[in-house]
Amino acid sequence: MDPEKTRLGAVGVGHWAEVLAKAVQRTGVAEIVRCYSRTGSKRAAFGAEFGCQPASSLDELLRDDEV
Repeated sequence: MDPEKTRLGAVGVGHWAEVLAKAVQRTGVAEIVRCYSRTGSKRAAFGAEFGCQPASSLDELLRDDEV
């Protein structure tokens, strides 16, 4: 994690989240560090693709001080 970048959490990791995540990557000023989806396989795939840690619940993501 880069301390100079804004650290974000993605909630709901469908098609639109992927579009936004790619835009975040292009900016260079932010990074997605956590993600959450109700579907475990979707959050794992999104985490692998965008280098972020999947959260097992929305509360877990919201409690994460890195976000």
